[in-house]
Amino acid sequence: MTDQPEFNFKFAEPNSEFRQWITEKWFEYKDEVEQWEKREVVGTPQEYFNKWKWFLKAKYKQETQL
Repeated sequence: MTDQPEFNFKFAEPNSEFRQWITEKWFEYKDEVEQWEKREVVGTPQEYFNKWKWFLKAKYKQETQL
């Protein structure tokens, strides 16, 4: 068993830009929680996506429409 998060997202192709963007947002979220709340994130990247998928999809569209 490792301390690394499991990245078995089932919502995008393995090397898609969206998947890479979501992975970046996951690590930003982890860093933010650790800095602001002084605790480790509980859960997996998949749980994070499932909880925030509508927000994340809208944010991705907003950021990529330049």
